[in-house]
Formats: sequence, C-alpha cells, structure tokens
Amino acid sequence: MSSDAHEVAKQAAYLLYSGAASEYIQAKKQAAAELDARALPSNFDVAMELDSIAEELEGWSRRERLVALRTAAFETMQVLENRYPKLIGSVWRGTANASSDIDIVVYSDNSEAVLLELAGSGVEILRVVDESFEESGEKSGSIHIHAILKPSWNLEVIVRPFVELGKTEFCDIFGDQKRGLGLRELGKVLAEAPEKRFVPARRTRRR
Repeated sequence: MSSDAHEVAKQAAYLLYSGAASEYIQAKKQAAAELDARALPSNFDVAMELDSIAEELEGWSRRERLVALRTAAFETMQVLENRYPKLIGSVWRGTANASSDIDIVVYSDNSEAVLLELAGSGVEILRVVDESFEESGEKSGSIHIHAILKPSWNLEVIVRPFVELGKTEFCDIFGDQKRGLGLRELGKVLAEAPEKRFVPARRTRRR
C-alpha cells in the first residue's frame, strides 16, 4: 500500500469511527478529497485502521463490551432458534467498537412471525425496512428489523427468504466467506474463547 493510500485509510477509518461517514466507499472518497490524494486503499486496510483506532481509544472496555454483545446476541438467537439464526457483522468478527450493533440474519418466509417473536421476548422494535423484491417469480432481498435490546444494545435482524439458507456469500470488507456463527457455534465461543476474532489474514483474502 502506498503512503498516500495508507493516509487515506487512516482518515477514512477516523471518519467511520466518529460517525462522519457511514459507508466505506463514502469514507474513502471523503478522506481522499480531504487529503488531496488519488490513491484509494482497500476496504480491508480501512477496516484494520478502524480496528486500531477502536483498540487505542477503548482499551479493555472494548473486549468487555464484545463479550456482552455476544451474550445478548446468543440470548436473542435462542428466541429465534427455529429461524436458523446466524450472528454476522463486527460482533461475529470480534472487531466491534463503541458504536457497533448486533447483526443477526435469519431465514424465514414469514417476517411477521419473526417480528412477533422478537417483540414477545421484550425487544423494543424501532422500525422495519422492507428491501425484499420478486425476481422471476421468486422472492429475494431482505427485511431489516431495527430494535433495541436491554440495556441499550442496538440490534438489527435481517430476515431473508428461506430459499437462501446455505447460500455462499463473500464479505465486501474482508474478502473472505461470510460464515458467521450459528447458535451452537456462538455458545461454544462464549464458553471457550469469548473474545475470539474471526478476521482473515491478508494472504487468504478472496480477490
């Protein structure tokens, strides 16, 4: 990575951490403009800089929060056990910071039932965003349920069509397969290595 790209990666990571940007591409372009640089870093490089910032500013509390977030995710996934729940995002990766939410994907053709199960468990529903659509007669896309878990964890449950269960996806940030953690896998991580990270080495990234 060139020195220009490295500086852009650092600035983009700061923009993401501070909330001045919400998407990687937005952060990189804004950082490049601010630094008058042409070279853009990879998402992976920005993610590593973001991880370093969070570690420097949050220290030990970051790891305590990660365990708390994973525990809350496990409890929510128990409620959604019949929906094949999987923990994804930064809480799965182990790179969560102070502003991270819990991301759980489930597979069901009945999003209303998922919503009722969450509400019945005491989860505070904030809003539901429907990003589903039909293509060649088949339902695709997803429905996003935004909620708050006690005491104050932000939660997003992504409801995908059942037909997509087992579909292979690759991460646009780290480049590897987006495996996530199922309920039993997460339980094992919490019991054996609650702070475990799932970040690929640079050499293993998919091109």
